[in-house]
Amino acid sequence: MAPEVKDYYRILQVDPRAEPEVIEGAYRGLVRKYRRDADGSPKAAERIQELDEAYEVLRDSVKRAEYDERRNKPEAEWPEPVAPTVGEEPVGPTSDDGAAVAPEAAAAASDRAASPPQVPVGAVLDRAQQAMARRVPSPITIGQVLLIALVVAALLTRLVRLGTPGDKMFDEVYFPTTAQEILHGDRAAWEFYYHENTHPPLSKLFMAGGMGILGENSWGWRFPGAVAGVGAIIFIYLLGKRLFRNEWVGLIAGFLMTFEGLAFTQARIATPDTYVVFFLLGSVYFLVSDRFALSGAFWGAAMACKWTALFGVFPIVFYLLYSFRQMERDKADRIAYLAPLGLLAFYLGTSILFGKWLLDGQSHLPSLSKWVFGPTLLLWMLFFAAAPLAIHFAYRSRWFGGRQANNGLAASLASIPLFFVVIPLLVYLSTYIPMLLNHHSLTDVWELNKAAYLFHSTLEATHPNQAPWDTWPILQRPVFFFLGEGNAKVYNLGNPVIFWFGLPALAFALWQGLRGVRAKLDAQTGALSVWGSISYREAALLFVVLTYLALWLPWAIQPRIMFLYHYLNALPFLMLALAYAVYRLWQERSSAVGALGLSVVVGLSFVLAKVILTRLDVGSAVAVIYAVAIGLAMLALAYGAQRTWQQPWGRIGAAAFLAVVALTFVYFYPHLAAVAVSTRLDESYYWFASWR
Repeated sequence: MAPEVKDYYRILQVDPRAEPEVIEGAYRGLVRKYRRDADGSPKAAERIQELDEAYEVLRDSVKRAEYDERRNKPEAEWPEPVAPTVGEEPVGPTSDDGAAVAPEAAAAASDRAASPPQVPVGAVLDRAQQAMARRVPSPITIGQVLLIALVVAALLTRLVRLGTPGDKMFDEVYFPTTAQEILHGDRAAWEFYYHENTHPPLSKLFMAGGMGILGENSWGWRFPGAVAGVGAIIFIYLLGKRLFRNEWVGLIAGFLMTFEGLAFTQARIATPDTYVVFFLLGSVYFLVSDRFALSGAFWGAAMACKWTALFGVFPIVFYLLYSFRQMERDKADRIAYLAPLGLLAFYLGTSILFGKWLLDGQSHLPSLSKWVFGPTLLLWMLFFAAAPLAIHFAYRSRWFGGRQANNGLAASLASIPLFFVVIPLLVYLSTYIPMLLNHHSLTDVWELNKAAYLFHSTLEATHPNQAPWDTWPILQRPVFFFLGEGNAKVYNLGNPVIFWFGLPALAFALWQGLRGVRAKLDAQTGALSVWGSISYREAALLFVVLTYLALWLPWAIQPRIMFLYHYLNALPFLMLALAYAVYRLWQERSSAVGALGLSVVVGLSFVLAKVILTRLDVGSAVAVIYAVAIGLAMLALAYGAQRTWQQPWGRIGAAAFLAVVALTFVYFYPHLAAVAVSTRLDESYYWFASWR
């Protein structure tokens, strides 16, 4: 008989699929209730003890997983009770009442025990039916329905009117033009001057493939990028679901990216940026899924589209640091486990060092440093040659599954350079195979990359739509891609609701990520003491914030001209933070907090309506009246929905916010997709002078 397992979920009055925040809220509410009702009652004290016991298990993800496994395990899988040992019970065969039995009876019992047990046929059929039931696919869930709807919306937004305009716009005069030359086998396509080779070739190879299938037209050179844009939405869904262990966060993040203007326009123009986002999000997703080989391959592909993907090394380092820190070892061992990061830094540092030395055109090594540079380069080459040995360590080790093993350090030392140096480099170099097949040499490949580096490092051009890095988060200066007849325009304007609300969402994520950490400054000694702990959910939030900063802030030291679309790599992580904030609002049971969130959404609706109506030149008084009417209408709809479906105000506020995001996208859609509009509507899009 299976040992009794307490139902901790029933004790806390929560669903077995409840999120950690829900469990914490239920625990705190019940504890407060029983403490008020205690009055010295033994039953209340016992109840609080039960609540403490349940919360202690369910708050910890590892303990909760083990408990769920025990709770869900069929009774037949529980081990049988251990037989009594000598000295605890009478020695020899006994009857039911504990008395000793005769030897003849004992022998008969032994014969019966030796024969196979007679299991009733009914029990066998019941077990078979249960086993088959476990194999029957469960009916489709609401999450799966919403995911299908999200993919359909992504396809529709990225593919409808993709061929408009039919001519090349903005930088399409460079990338698809060179892609056409590659498609035709033109050897000159791989020369630096008069061709687009300031960026690696992978995005142009995709464009050439699209034109080879769909023809040399706007659909042909834009279709692969549009597919990459849809893939980026799928990856941000998977990443949100994986990081926060919650499908709803992933769905909300995918929804935000689907209706985000900057991501939308970049997916519909034949430039490398949308490919970079696709591969970079894929790399981070496979990274946090502990599939390092795929992560490295996607990172290499991202760098083979544009060198800005090199900033992807930061989330790799963040995640590996967290993984090593989580190992249940003493301090000395944890320091030892930082060795793979040191080796990774060695690989990347020496490659950058020698690359820069070669690019600068030095004819010999500096005299004081050659004894350091020479052996270092030799060691780098030896490690590269020995990389296949890492496969043995990686796949024989259990360390990569999140479990400890004695050879974990050896596996990580050997494998991390393989996954995040060798594989990305091989993927990057493989994109130049068409160049080599077109009668070029490895020296030509090197010289082409050298010329591209010198171009970007010395570029001093200016542009009327350029935007410094610190203006991107506030959406100060978008870029016009196309100006056509009838006020038809393609304008890479981001969704202002996502941009502006994403910034406080990042602050909220940082606050939530550090809520378990405390710090104290000693006024006398000036010493700073930091203590506390970080849960998995808090670590995920910090990972999102740090990755956002790591993909944005390095642009502060870039000397070249910059545009808003350079913000595209960091933007998905802002959307992940915003998705988490919206999800928390959705989960909020407090009427006060939920009403506050709804009030913010209603206020946002009022402001947007006021700005749009004023720009439509209907007069300030009329604009205010209509804006108040729209705000009140939203409030009335929210109140009606709350009364009808009996949902918390937080859910109404979260749904209303997502509706405002979608409606804002619909409003700006003509300006994003070259739809001809009236002059009056066209003028309403320029909320600020810098948007013109």
